[in-house]
Amino acid sequence: MKRTTGTDVTSTTLSEPVRAFVPHPLPPSNPELSPEAYADLNHQAEFALARLSGVSGLVPSVDWLLYSAIRKEALLTSQIEGTQATLTDLFDEEAGLAVSNTDDVEEVSNYLRAFRLVRDNLRDPNGLPISVRLTGAMIMGDEPLLGAIPMEDMDLVVVPAQQRVDVNPASPNVPMSLAK
Repeated sequence: MKRTTGTDVTSTTLSEPVRAFVPHPLPPSNPELSPEAYADLNHQAEFALARLSGVSGLVPSVDWLLYSAIRKEALLTSQIEGTQATLTDLFDEEAGLAVSNTDDVEEVSNYLRAFRLVRDNLRDPNGLPISVRLTGAMIMGDEPLLGAIPMEDMDLVVVPAQQRVDVNPASPNVPMSLAK
């Protein structure tokens, strides 16, 4: 099924040709909503899920199956931020071997710790539900930081005349709550 969502248009700006994508107006005038339009794609998706289900039955645990996939995802995500770690570096560090780029491997390990924190919370009956607070888990050093700190707990004051937010002068060194 070929789907077109717009057209490429060439126009001129300051005597220079410029290409732009112009989307079709929404909502689509003739959307394909019949089940037959998606039957082939649905069949392909069901087949892929069946293969995954079959493979998952061959491994000792789902965690074992996901082990490399999660590490690869953490590696690719951290590479967006410029890390130079490889999957081999990560496996070496986990095995206790020395690695040359410890800072980059530590960055990837932070993603893995955040994943484990989210996974453990979802498995725990008393853990956090799926929420911005949980999925926004960050790791600073060895401590997981969850979500945002409510503004009232930050003990800040707004200084309108200077258009800024500042530490409350009445209690500059007194924390209102533990940020964890």
